Amino acid sequence: MRELNLYSMTCRRQALRGFRSGGCRERQKAELVARNEFNMQRRQGNIGKPKYRYSAKDTLVPVSFICSAPEAKSVSVIGDFNEWNPEANRMKRHSDGSWQSSFPVHSGHHRYQFLIDGVPHLDPQAAGVVKIDGDSKASLLSVS
Repeated sequence: MRELNLYSMTCRRQALRGFRSGGCRERQKAELVARNEFNMQRRQGNIGKPKYRYSAKDTLVPVSFICSAPEAKSVSVIGDFNEWNPEANRMKRHSDGSWQSSFPVHSGHHRYQFLIDGVPHLDPQAAGVVKIDGDSKASLLSVS
């Protein structure tokens, strides 16, 4: 109740200064609508909750892959992050014989391999190795 009295005093002061008093009424209506909306959200239990649920998998993190294959003609990175597509992430050759590629990857654990001249190879610097499709193995990448 005290807020309304202070608010009314503010409206009176503005009216004395030459402001339109209708502006105060419009503001009071807008505040009433906002207060009703807030109370409705509180009754439904939506106050303080985010509108969407945060997931680390929604976060893209830039990742660099480096492969040492000096005699290779083509190298690409294949994995579950690009649906094992050899055309998706081709690597660029450097003068020292290493191959490099950088691109964003969603946070989480991913399996991948280097495809060197059409033959899959594991990354010797990977965080780990996992089995895929029975006998096949893939390097493990952890992105956070």
